[in-house]
Parts: sequence; C-alpha cells; structure tokens
Amino acid sequence: MEIQTKDFGILNIDEQNIIKFPQGLFAFEEYNSFVLIEKESYKQKWLQFVDAEYPRFIVFDPSDIVLDYQPQFSPDVLNALSISPGEEFSLYVLAVIPENIKDMTVNLKSPVVINRKKNIASQVILETDNYPIRYRVFQDEKGGA
Repeated sequence: MEIQTKDFGILNIDEQNIIKFPQGLFAFEEYNSFVLIEKESYKQKWLQFVDAEYPRFIVFDPSDIVLDYQPQFSPDVLNALSISPGEEFSLYVLAVIPENIKDMTVNLKSPVVINRKKNIASQVILETDNYPIRYRVFQDEKGGA
C-alpha cells in the first residue's frame, strides 16, 4: 500500500503494519489508522496517518528522554488493548517541536500505548500527577537532557 507522507514523500507500507486507534488521538479522534515510520540513526519516529499527509506526529520512546519513566496503566486500559498482565507493549510520547528545537517538549502525561501483536493503540491520560504534559527535553542551555 502506498501512502503520502509530509516528511518522506510516497512510502510503500505493509498493511499489516497499520496501527488502529479505535478512539483516535486526543483532538484527532476522527483519525484511526496510522503507521509508525522508523528511520535508522534517528531516535524519533513518525506516527503517520495512512490516508493523507496530515496528521503526522513525531514520537519518542520515553526511555530515551526520561530514565525513570514508569507509568502505571489501569486494567481497563490494558484490557481495551488486549494486553495481558506481563505482556510487552510499545510506549511512545508525542513531541511538540517549535521553531527553536531547544524548546522541544514531550507529553509524558498522555503516552501512546501500542499492542504490537494486534496493532491496536490508545493515547492514555495517566491518573498520576507525576508526569507533565509539557516536559522540556533539553533541560539546560547546552542542550543536554
């Protein structure tokens, strides 16, 4: 299947790699089918809507940004994604990248949880206040995290 992307032009993807978001993403509820684009040597990934260039989101594995990020998910969340206790899943945080990249933030409060075996996903609002919506990736002036 060919898809049009903002960053990479036309890409050929395997339909088995399409990730379904039954409820969409927050503020993008009508968009349900995405593919995760990974490029070698890049930490970020692109969560690309399959039916058009937009929307597309830049996402990161949160462990690349916050070493002790260990969100807890309710049984209801895991059940909705058909994730059994102890079963592995993928976890990503959405980035906001302004003109000055040093001001980039990620949303630690609402990660994207993906059951990669079934390719279903959800953006989840965590029930704790331990994680901010806008976590600055570059914490000091030198650009270090």
